[in-house]
This record gives sequence, structure tokens and C-alpha cells, in this order.
Amino acid sequence: MWIQWIVVYCIILTVYGQTISDYKTLIRQLSNNYDNSVRPVVDQSQPVSLSIALDLLAIQEFDEVLEKFSVAAVIYIRWRDPSMKWESSTYNNLHTIMIPKSKVWTPTIIVKNSFDTVKPIGDDWMKIRYYKNGDAVYIAGNVFKTTCAVDVTFYPYDAQTCNITLISWPEIANEITISAYEDNILNSHFSENGEWEVTSTSVTTGTIEKLSTIDFTIKLKRRPIFILVNFLLPVFFIGILNIMSSI
Repeated sequence: MWIQWIVVYCIILTVYGQTISDYKTLIRQLSNNYDNSVRPVVDQSQPVSLSIALDLLAIQEFDEVLEKFSVAAVIYIRWRDPSMKWESSTYNNLHTIMIPKSKVWTPTIIVKNSFDTVKPIGDDWMKIRYYKNGDAVYIAGNVFKTTCAVDVTFYPYDAQTCNITLISWPEIANEITISAYEDNILNSHFSENGEWEVTSTSVTTGTIEKLSTIDFTIKLKRRPIFILVNFLLPVFFIGILNIMSSI
């Protein structure tokens, strides 16, 4: 539900018609004495609570030989920053603002089972959306390339299970905790793949070597008709043509 609220607040923003002066005044006030190296929690003995969701857009590639699984997806990360709260009535009913990621505290989240070089999700030019109650939402879209163990015993009627495992880094579990916003992966914007059918998804959280983790599991089933149409039939017809040409 909180993902839908992002759209609602954007609509509210246009209705009230805040000015650039309202923005500048609020950002200047929020930035006063703000330190982006300090975790956004009043009691520093307590962890920052992250809520994470993944919206699956498309399966880009599944290379069984390299055991590489690539998907286009959007990651939603939400937390609360007590230093970023304000009274909207003081700023012409300004309910939400966006601030560059590099200027505020943001969690460092990496893909643990990345097929390529491991690096944090998102870039410094991206922005964090804040709401008047201190809620922060970070949205990062990307093509996530992960490793995936493949079992082709029953090819072309095989089923595979692949994961996207995210971990917080370098904060340990008593500094950052991760919870799943949904029990399953979001798929309202998903584009079907011709070769693979997504049969189910699940989301679990835990810890690995004292680091908070969230694991997005995607179960796939191969569409055998894809193999028939794209590989077997062309080979069959080429064979027929070769036989006919030799007669």
C-alpha cells in the first residue's frame, strides 16, 4: 500500500501548488546540522528498520550454461528518519520533497549473489523521497544479474529456482534490520517471457554472518513450445530440405 501512497502524495503536491521558496526554506531547515554519516535513529543502540519490496518487470536472460539469471526489476526501500520531519502547515502544506541521495543517510544494499562485480544498488545522482512524518522511500530500478544453479535433468520440461539475495553492508544486524513489505514479489508491471513462465515467488528475511538479508525467490517453468518452435522445427525442416535436394 505504501507504494501507492507515493503516487497519491505527488497528486496532493500539485493540488496545493507550493512554490520554490517553500522548497528551499524546508530543505535548508532540514539540512541544518544534518549528518548523513549517522544512522537515522534517536537511540543509537537501536537498529534502523528497513522495509523492502521488489517489483519484477521482466526476465531479461537466463543462460543455463553460465548459470546467469538476469531480470529487470525495481527495488523499493522504506525507513523513517526522525531528523526529516516537519509541519506541513508551516511550509504552505508541503507534504513531500525529494533530496539527492548523496546528501542524506541511505542504507547501502548490495546483491550478495551478483553475477557481476558486487556494488551498491543505485547511484549517487538518485533521490530519496521524504514525507512530512519522516518516512523515506528510495526507489532504484536496474537489471539485476545473479548466479542461479541450473538442473536440466528434465529438459525441456524442467523447472528452475533462482534468487535475488540482498544484504545490508557494512552495518550489522543490530544496526540495520530488514523486513519484507510483501510475502511475494510484486508483479503488476510484469511482462511475460516467451521461454519461461513464473510459477510462484516468495520473500524471506534473515541474517548471514551478522548481516541483515532479504531473499527474493522466483520459481520458473520452461515453456517447451518455445524449444519446439525455435529449435526443433527449424532443424526438422532443414533436414527435409537436405533430403529433397539430394534426390
